[in-house]
Amino acid sequence: MAVVALVVVWCLFGVVYRAGRRRAAPQTQTTRRSATSRIGIALQLLGYAIVFFVERPSRTPIVPMSAGLDVIVMSAATLLGIASLAFCQWAAHALGKQWSMAARVVAGHELIQQGPFLIVRNPI
Repeated sequence: MAVVALVVVWCLFGVVYRAGRRRAAPQTQTTRRSATSRIGIALQLLGYAIVFFVERPSRTPIVPMSAGLDVIVMSAATLLGIASLAFCQWAAHALGKQWSMAARVVAGHELIQQGPFLIVRNPI
């Protein structure tokens, strides 16, 4: 069940990513790009590699827990994934053409002060 929830949430992240890319400005309008953003993406990939490729017996949890606690953790992780999806979609929509996977500044860059950026400032 947890694997199904994980796959569904990741597929939905792919949908949000593709929708953001569709609205984003073309790469030709990039005026400046940060190399350190690629380091952050690489560190995230390394974290996933460590979690998913550490050798352990098949179908065993990383941290042993009771069945009840396992359901609670799985439910909390699924809800966190869904909330993250909503937040990412909200941010991508607010950024519009300025959305990008890598940190970059596009021609005609504006400081976005709507959507989630009313609460948290976009670092770019």
